[in-house]
Amino acid sequence: MARKRLSMQKIREALRLKVGGLSYRGIARVCLIGKETVREYLGRAAEAGLTWPLPEGLSEEELERRLFPHERVSYRKEAESDWAYVSRELRKKGVTLGVMDGLTGLEIVFKEEFGNAQVQRCQVHVARNVLAKVPQKLK
Repeated sequence: MARKRLSMQKIREALRLKVGGLSYRGIARVCLIGKETVREYLGRAAEAGLTWPLPEGLSEEELERRLFPHERVSYRKEAESDWAYVSRELRKKGVTLGVMDGLTGLEIVFKEEFGNAQVQRCQVHVARNVLAKVPQKLK
């Protein structure tokens, strides 16, 4: 299972405490995180060339990009190029209706991309969602 990342505020605090002379163990105690987590994040900061004080105006997003350069922050499992291809193909055909499975993010993007098209909920998904609420003995 993937670990949840520390907040950028906590990482900033760890960098500040390290410059103050605290050990990894001391930083871990103050920040309420594991010693190895401190070691990992401070190591990432060193690899990114980040020291305290951080550059003025460095945003949370930019700090995260520097600490995790090879990891994309994305909630999509499919490749973006695949969806770009699908989008191009849909535009060729003049789409007027999008049948969705209840993913609100997809519905929002679809409405933005195909302004005049209508959105309809997939009837199979509607039926499955309703049946999931029916007690087993009544099915």
